[in-house]
Amino acid sequence: MKLIVIDIETTSLEPDRGQIVEFAFVLDDWSQPKPCYAYSRLIRNDPVYGDLHAVAMHGERWKAIAEVGQPLDAVMESFKAVAGNLGFLKPSRHDDGFHKFIAAGKNYGSFDGRWLERPLARVGLRAVHRSLDPVSLYAEPGDADPPPLEECCRRAGLSFDDRHHALADALMVCRLLRAAKGLPYLFNDPEAL
Repeated sequence: MKLIVIDIETTSLEPDRGQIVEFAFVLDDWSQPKPCYAYSRLIRNDPVYGDLHAVAMHGERWKAIAEVGQPLDAVMESFKAVAGNLGFLKPSRHDDGFHKFIAAGKNYGSFDGRWLERPLARVGLRAVHRSLDPVSLYAEPGDADPPPLEECCRRAGLSFDDRHHALADALMVCRLLRAAKGLPYLFNDPEAL
Protein backbone atom coordinates (compact mmCIF):
# COMPACT_ATOMS: atom_id res chain seq x y z
CA MET A 1 0.00 0.00 0.00
CA LYS A 2 1.21 3.50 -0.83
CA LEU A 3 0.14 6.09 1.71
CA ILE A 4 0.95 9.68 2.53
CA VAL A 5 1.44 10.39 6.21
CA ILE A 6 0.56 14.02 6.89
CA ASP A 7 0.90 16.21 9.94
CA ILE A 8 0.30 19.92 10.43
CA GLU A 9 0.89 22.46 13.16
CA THR A 10 -1.70 25.20 13.59
CA THR A 11 -2.50 28.32 15.60
CA SER A 12 -5.89 26.98 16.75
CA LEU A 13 -7.88 23.79 17.11
CA GLU A 14 -10.55 25.19 14.75
CA PRO A 15 -9.84 26.00 11.08
CA ASP A 16 -11.98 29.15 11.10
CA ARG A 17 -10.06 30.54 14.10
CA GLY A 18 -6.45 29.88 13.10
CA GLN A 19 -3.88 29.11 10.46
CA ILE A 20 -1.56 26.31 9.40
CA VAL A 21 2.04 27.16 10.34
CA GLU A 22 3.76 23.90 9.34
CA PHE A 23 2.94 21.16 6.83
CA ALA A 24 4.84 17.88 6.65
CA PHE A 25 4.34 14.65 4.77
CA VAL A 26 6.08 11.32 4.37
CA LEU A 27 5.53 9.16 1.31
CA ASP A 28 5.50 5.57 2.53
CA ASP A 29 5.25 2.55 0.23
CA TRP A 30 4.83 -0.55 2.39
CA SER A 31 6.40 -2.72 -0.33
CA GLN A 32 9.71 -0.90 0.35
CA PRO A 33 11.95 -1.26 3.43
CA LYS A 34 11.74 2.45 4.27
CA PRO A 35 9.64 5.49 3.42
CA CYS A 36 10.81 7.09 0.19
CA TYR A 37 10.42 10.82 0.84
CA ALA A 38 9.98 13.20 3.77
CA TYR A 39 9.10 16.89 3.41
CA SER A 40 8.38 19.72 5.81
CA ARG A 41 7.73 23.40 5.19
CA LEU A 42 6.93 26.30 7.45
CA ILE A 43 3.90 28.31 6.32
CA ARG A 44 4.00 32.10 6.34
CA ASN A 45 0.77 33.90 7.19
CA ASP A 46 0.48 37.66 7.40
CA PRO A 47 -1.13 38.70 9.66
CA VAL A 48 -0.98 35.80 12.11
CA TYR A 49 -4.06 34.96 14.13
CA GLY A 50 -5.25 32.12 16.30
CA ASP A 51 -5.76 31.02 19.87
CA LEU A 52 -3.24 32.44 22.33
CA HIS A 53 -2.12 29.05 23.68
CA ALA A 54 -1.53 27.60 20.21
CA VAL A 55 0.24 30.72 18.94
CA ALA A 56 2.50 30.71 22.04
CA MET A 57 3.30 27.01 21.56
CA HIS A 58 5.15 27.92 18.34
CA GLY A 59 6.92 30.90 19.94
CA GLU A 60 10.51 29.85 19.26
CA ARG A 61 9.71 29.20 15.61
CA TRP A 62 8.13 32.53 14.60
CA LYS A 63 11.46 34.00 13.45
CA ALA A 64 12.08 31.00 11.16
CA ILE A 65 8.51 31.17 9.89
CA ALA A 66 8.99 34.86 9.03
CA GLU A 67 12.34 34.22 7.34
CA VAL A 68 11.75 31.01 5.36
CA GLY A 69 8.01 30.36 5.56
CA GLN A 70 6.22 29.90 2.25
CA PRO A 71 2.61 30.62 1.28
CA LEU A 72 0.31 27.65 1.88
CA ASP A 73 -0.80 27.38 -1.76
CA ALA A 74 2.85 27.19 -2.95
CA VAL A 75 3.49 24.39 -0.45
CA MET A 76 0.40 22.52 -1.67
CA GLU A 77 1.65 22.81 -5.26
CA SER A 78 5.02 21.35 -4.21
CA PHE A 79 3.26 18.55 -2.34
CA LYS A 80 1.21 17.70 -5.43
CA ALA A 81 4.29 17.70 -7.68
CA VAL A 82 6.36 15.45 -5.42
CA ALA A 83 3.55 13.01 -4.60
CA GLY A 84 2.53 12.85 -8.26
CA ASN A 85 6.06 12.37 -9.60
CA LEU A 86 6.68 9.52 -7.16
CA GLY A 87 3.42 7.73 -8.01
CA PHE A 88 1.40 8.39 -4.83
CA LEU A 89 -1.57 10.09 -6.56
CA LYS A 90 -4.35 8.34 -8.47
CA PRO A 91 -6.90 9.92 -10.80
CA SER A 92 -10.35 10.24 -9.29
CA ARG A 93 -12.90 7.73 -10.59
CA HIS A 94 -15.42 10.54 -10.98
CA ASP A 95 -13.63 12.21 -13.92
CA ASP A 96 -13.70 15.50 -12.02
CA GLY A 97 -10.06 16.47 -12.60
CA PHE A 98 -9.05 15.64 -9.03
CA HIS A 99 -6.33 13.22 -7.96
CA LYS A 100 -6.71 11.24 -4.76
CA PHE A 101 -4.36 9.68 -2.23
CA ILE A 102 -4.46 7.51 0.87
CA ALA A 103 -3.88 9.71 3.91
CA ALA A 104 -2.51 8.62 7.25
CA GLY A 105 -1.76 10.54 10.39
CA LYS A 106 -2.42 11.06 14.03
CA ASN A 107 -5.97 12.46 14.06
CA TYR A 108 -5.92 13.00 10.28
CA GLY A 109 -9.62 12.25 9.85
CA SER A 110 -10.82 14.49 12.67
CA PHE A 111 -8.23 17.29 12.57
CA ASP A 112 -5.66 17.60 9.77
CA GLY A 113 -8.12 16.56 7.07
CA ARG A 114 -10.57 19.32 8.07
CA TRP A 115 -7.81 21.94 7.85
CA LEU A 116 -6.45 20.66 4.54
CA GLU A 117 -9.65 19.95 2.60
CA ARG A 118 -9.82 23.39 0.95
CA PRO A 119 -6.07 23.93 0.36
CA LEU A 120 -5.83 20.47 -1.23
CA ALA A 121 -8.90 21.10 -3.39
CA ARG A 122 -7.35 24.33 -4.71
CA VAL A 123 -4.57 22.21 -6.28
CA GLY A 124 -6.88 19.41 -7.46
CA LEU A 125 -6.23 16.91 -4.65
CA ARG A 126 -8.41 15.05 -2.22
CA ALA A 127 -7.74 12.31 0.30
CA VAL A 128 -9.80 9.15 -0.06
CA HIS A 129 -12.56 9.02 2.55
CA ARG A 130 -10.79 6.37 4.67
CA SER A 131 -7.55 7.30 6.43
CA LEU A 132 -5.14 5.38 8.63
CA ASP A 133 -4.57 6.48 12.22
CA PRO A 134 -2.14 4.49 14.37
CA VAL A 135 -4.08 5.26 17.55
CA SER A 136 -6.73 2.67 16.70
CA LEU A 137 -4.01 0.03 16.31
CA TYR A 138 -2.67 0.59 19.82
CA ALA A 139 -5.92 1.11 21.76
CA GLU A 140 -6.58 -1.45 24.47
CA PRO A 141 -9.87 -2.68 25.97
CA GLY A 142 -9.33 -0.87 29.30
CA ASP A 143 -8.63 2.55 27.75
CA ALA A 144 -11.15 5.23 28.70
CA ASP A 145 -10.06 7.33 25.69
CA PRO A 146 -7.96 6.67 22.59
CA PRO A 147 -4.30 6.71 23.66
CA PRO A 148 -2.13 9.73 22.80
CA LEU A 149 0.81 9.29 20.45
CA GLU A 150 3.25 9.04 23.37
CA GLU A 151 1.32 6.07 24.84
CA CYS A 152 1.09 4.40 21.42
CA CYS A 153 4.88 4.62 21.16
CA ARG A 154 5.31 3.14 24.64
CA ARG A 155 3.02 0.25 23.74
CA ALA A 156 4.95 -0.34 20.50
CA GLY A 157 8.30 -0.21 22.32
CA LEU A 158 9.39 2.94 20.48
CA SER A 159 11.03 6.07 21.87
CA PHE A 160 8.96 9.26 21.69
CA ASP A 161 10.11 12.80 20.93
CA ASP A 162 7.47 15.40 21.78
CA ARG A 163 8.85 18.39 19.87
CA HIS A 164 5.55 19.53 18.35
CA HIS A 165 7.10 19.56 14.90
CA ALA A 166 5.02 18.18 12.08
CA LEU A 167 7.78 16.12 10.44
CA ALA A 168 8.74 14.40 13.71
CA ASP A 169 5.09 13.44 14.25
CA ALA A 170 4.64 12.22 10.66
CA LEU A 171 7.76 10.06 10.90
CA MET A 172 6.55 8.66 14.24
CA VAL A 173 3.22 7.73 12.63
CA CYS A 174 5.19 5.86 9.91
CA ARG A 175 7.11 3.97 12.57
CA LEU A 176 3.91 3.09 14.49
CA LEU A 177 2.04 1.91 11.40
CA ARG A 178 5.00 -0.17 10.20
CA ALA A 179 5.52 -1.66 13.70
CA ALA A 180 1.84 -2.66 13.91
CA LYS A 181 2.10 -4.44 10.55
CA GLY A 182 5.47 -6.05 11.26
CA LEU A 183 7.15 -4.03 8.51
CA PRO A 184 10.76 -2.80 8.69
CA TYR A 185 11.62 0.80 9.41
CA LEU A 186 15.20 1.30 8.30
CA PHE A 187 15.96 4.93 8.94
CA ASN A 188 15.97 7.45 11.74
CA ASP A 189 17.08 10.60 9.95
CA PRO A 190 14.77 12.18 7.35
CA GLU A 191 17.84 13.62 5.63
CA ALA A 192 18.81 10.03 4.79
CA LEU A 193 15.79 9.52 2.53
